[in-house]
Amino acid sequence: MPRYILIESNSGYIWTDTADLPGWDKSGQQPVDAARLIDEHTGAPAREYELFRSARGAPGGSGYHVWRVDDAGREPLPAVADGQDRETVDTVERVGEYVGFIHVTEPA
Repeated sequence: MPRYILIESNSGYIWTDTADLPGWDKSGQQPVDAARLIDEHTGAPAREYELFRSARGAPGGSGYHVWRVDDAGREPLPAVADGQDRETVDTVERVGEYVGFIHVTEPA
């Protein structure tokens, strides 16, 4: 099962770690599924999501930077306990594989 960590673009904090995301095992297990699930859990359902392989190609606005942290040969990471801890964020960015940027828009 893929494990993704999403870092919210405005704050720079870890918003979710799919290692402990409720409903992850029943989803399609794609990065956009993780964004949708965390937004539903935080009271922001019905948003629209689009994954860009680079933040540079994405339109401006809110979203999530996505890091995959379960690939073989990489340093295993414990489930994130404090998404605001700078050392934890730095570790994710250092050992994870950057997947892309999920652009988030509010429903029309």
